[in-house]
Amino acid sequence: GLFIAINTYSCQRSFVMAGVLVTEDSNAPPELELDEVPLALDFHPTANNVLAVGSIDGSVRVSRFTCDAHEPAFLVATPFDSSAGGVRSVRFSQDGQVLW
Repeated sequence: GLFIAINTYSCQRSFVMAGVLVTEDSNAPPELELDEVPLALDFHPTANNVLAVGSIDGSVRVSRFTCDAHEPAFLVATPFDSSAGGVRSVRFSQDGQVLW
């Protein structure tokens, strides 16, 4: 699948293909390798270096990045029932206090 997400960080255009976050800007962060296939992503509305990723295994990971590196996910949520399917949508609230 192909996801395109635009944010206002200095690393402007990113997309996820085959489980890897790929960027086209030379000032972009290194590729973000994920254990599971991502189905959804959203950038935090005020901390634009924070990215939430929903995966096919039902997990949601939230991590920070810079143009130099990715930090390990500081929040990982996994489903109680993995047979429920993947996370097809993640969205931060407008103030960034809630992640749906």
